Amino acid sequence: MIPSKKVFVIDTEQTMTSYQQQVEAYMTANHPDATVGDVLGKKIIQEKQNPVLFASLPYHLVVKAGEFTSIPDNLRHKVTFKVLRDQLDEYSGTALNYTASIPELAGKKITLSYSPATANDEAVIENYLPKPHPDGTPIQPEELPQTLPAYLINMKPELRIDGEVKATGTAVGLGQSETFTMQFIDPSRIGNEVITNDVTAGEYNALVIDALAISSKRLTDLKTRLETTKARLETEDYIDLTNDSLLGDLLFTNIATYFAEYDIMSEIGAKTESVIYHSKRLINPIYPTHGISAILPPESFQRRHDHDNTEVIQRG
Repeated sequence: MIPSKKVFVIDTEQTMTSYQQQVEAYMTANHPDATVGDVLGKKIIQEKQNPVLFASLPYHLVVKAGEFTSIPDNLRHKVTFKVLRDQLDEYSGTALNYTASIPELAGKKITLSYSPATANDEAVIENYLPKPHPDGTPIQPEELPQTLPAYLINMKPELRIDGEVKATGTAVGLGQSETFTMQFIDPSRIGNEVITNDVTAGEYNALVIDALAISSKRLTDLKTRLETTKARLETEDYIDLTNDSLLGDLLFTNIATYFAEYDIMSEIGAKTESVIYHSKRLINPIYPTHGISAILPPESFQRRHDHDNTEVIQRG
């Protein structure tokens, strides 16, 4: 005999409503005049009126380091991106290699994709694509090839920052595996970290470094750009539309909206807990295109949370 079991079903919405009513009742009874700042926490600058404007700050100088008109290169936090086909690629200096400071990259669309290495490789791919319909009707996704002769096609990796190609690498056969490393460089050398992932020639990677927060202007500009792209697709205006403006923006939107929500929740949590969060996070979503853009099913996406460096500081 199978013993009977009790099954407890929790109505999430009802539970949240009940909790909200309890909180409101408590605040009404105990803190009827409380503001949002009183509940979540706030800081007020204490004004101090001095009869004389002092010539210097009221702080005691303990030690003074060097003075610079700009931050020296060896004191900057950086990231180095590298794509290696093999050790020979490393020794010959032909690997994709690019270094930039964190402020240069923070919040920007970083993509690692593959393009045909030569005009001949591009011609092989185009030869397998469906020809335009005589009646002018659009090509359907199911007409696109499911396979390509990888042994006839070479691809080259390209690193782009906001759509601009910053570095390219050695040609490699379509579908072959390469090593993609991201090294976070800390001037103190204490926080140096190397992240290593395998990439397949033909897939599409998008990266975002959330050093402080994704700005609202960045999200607004992205929304406008996506709406423009959508309108062009609906009117079959494909001129100058690239993988970066399609896949790149789509993947970037996926991460940017995640970070925006995460940052808001972190800010609310920091206020309620009277702490300060300093974060540097990296997310890497991938879409295996194999050189061809098509309709993108959700199950085709993969998302990796590669790096999370968060410091929590108690407010004084």
